[in-house]
Amino acid sequence: KYSKETPFVFKLEDYQDAVIIPRYRNFDQPHRFYVADVYTDLTPLSKFPSPEYETFAEYYKTKYNLDLTNLNQPLLDVDHTSSRLNLLTPRHLNQKGKALPLSSAEKRKAKWESLQNKQILVPELCAIHPIPASLWRKAVCLPSILYRLHCLLTAEELRAQTASDAGVGVRSLPVDFRYPNLDFGWKKSIDSKSFISIANSSSAENENYCKHSTIVV
Repeated sequence: KYSKETPFVFKLEDYQDAVIIPRYRNFDQPHRFYVADVYTDLTPLSKFPSPEYETFAEYYKTKYNLDLTNLNQPLLDVDHTSSRLNLLTPRHLNQKGKALPLSSAEKRKAKWESLQNKQILVPELCAIHPIPASLWRKAVCLPSILYRLHCLLTAEELRAQTASDAGVGVRSLPVDFRYPNLDFGWKKSIDSKSFISIANSSSAENENYCKHSTIVV
């Protein structure tokens, strides 16, 4: 625990590619975050995004009764670690396969630049997880990868068994045989309001039009 005699010392290398956990909340089910950026231009004495508090230091003192020992440390912009276990569904679709609403580029930019829409944490109040963020992201994908491999191997086992018992097809495929690539329909129009499909045309007029058209997705 830090004190005025032994204040917190910020080390940039400790927070690069890091997963951090706030020490002061959700003790039963702690939230984990990826460190997206280090704001060297912000400190606990910087203006708080909400008018309810003057500074970040005042916010933590008022809400959590926490005193910071280092008021010159930078602040962290963090992202939630994904709790999504099914990574087989495309990101622009929900679990039922329907397209998710897309915001405009202006709205996305405004949301990205506004501190009110960001999760800002103080390094001194966070613990660093021993697993780096790059490895964490890969580990999150493992259940979906293994599930997908299991499904493919089960399908191949069923195909081979059917070929053997019913005499349909061949039991053993050639060594150089390759299945066609999976098509999830990403290139097709799944929502006319969100995706625009422009058919190829051999005419010079349509070709020139396509070159000068801008599609916002």
